Amino acid sequence: MKLIIFLILALLSLSSWGSQTYVMVGISGLGTGENGKGQPSGAHDNLPSDKKIVERILLTRHAGADDLEKVIDSLECDRGLSQPERPGLMIMVNSWGSQNGYRLAKLYKERCHEEVDFYVAVDGVSSILIKPFSKKVPAKKCMNFYQTKSTVNGGPIDGCQNMDLSDLCEKGGIATCHIDTEWNGSRMGANEIKSFLKYK
Repeated sequence: MKLIIFLILALLSLSSWGSQTYVMVGISGLGTGENGKGQPSGAHDNLPSDKKIVERILLTRHAGADDLEKVIDSLECDRGLSQPERPGLMIMVNSWGSQNGYRLAKLYKERCHEEVDFYVAVDGVSSILIKPFSKKVPAKKCMNFYQTKSTVNGGPIDGCQNMDLSDLCEKGGIATCHIDTEWNGSRMGANEIKSFLKYK
């Protein structure tokens, strides 16, 4: 009986050996401050958890170069490891967090020589001007949820699967639909990430 239990446990451990794991980074927009201060963020609150996600990192649009470097350092790219020996990277950004998400994806490409495994953008806005963030992100898979009803709004991103959620908003205003899209888009993005992880 002990031998059978041992063999079952050995088979279970072998089946999970070598499977890809990920570091999941959520980068919030304008209203969210450091250490959870300020407004809540869909890119934080809806960031998925899964047994294949070995670390969840919450950043804001205020994150500096040192914060982005710490994320890259946690991936151990400099040790010469490649996937699946080391974790991959998934990123979810919303609003003004898009600029830092883009910087992190570029840094990952430069230092780890790979594209982000899954990138979710939600109503990305340029941090200099209030205009849609539209730079192509180095990602193997990219989903972009945006709306066009509010003054503050995202737009399509080249290389991403783009989903216009404008019809889900009752009001536009300066930012009403932008906030609605933050929560709807981050929930949808989290569901897409969970589906992606099922088949990895």
